Amino acid sequence: MPSDIEQLQSRLNHHVRGLVWVSNTGLETYPRPFYALNYFLNGLLLKMEQSGQKGPSKNLYCTKHFDKNFFLGHIKADQDSLDKELLSLMSWVKTQIDDSDKILVLDQSNKQVTKALQKKYPKLNFENFDLN
Repeated sequence: MPSDIEQLQSRLNHHVRGLVWVSNTGLETYPRPFYALNYFLNGLLLKMEQSGQKGPSKNLYCTKHFDKNFFLGHIKADQDSLDKELLSLMSWVKTQIDDSDKILVLDQSNKQVTKALQKKYPKLNFENFDLN
């Protein structure tokens, strides 16, 4: 079975400008695929987690990927305001991407986040990403 890094590496090409990650736990528990994403963000996730410079339920990280901005938006799924948190995240994302760019969605909550985002933002290209 491919590792988390290999799975991400096979999907993160020059068309992918970001990843929306909805997990069932906060980042303080280092949920899978925390360490693989940390690798692709040049250690930013672990650095922010260890320094305490992250939000309790929503976080946005940005780095360079193929010489373009690449974002990771993380939201803890148990929020009553998950829809509101997604809208807040997407208000920034919309200003950073082109219509031809893809956004991967890693939904570990079973709340059909990809479908909700596609319905709310039909001009953007969302692609579901599942880990094996």
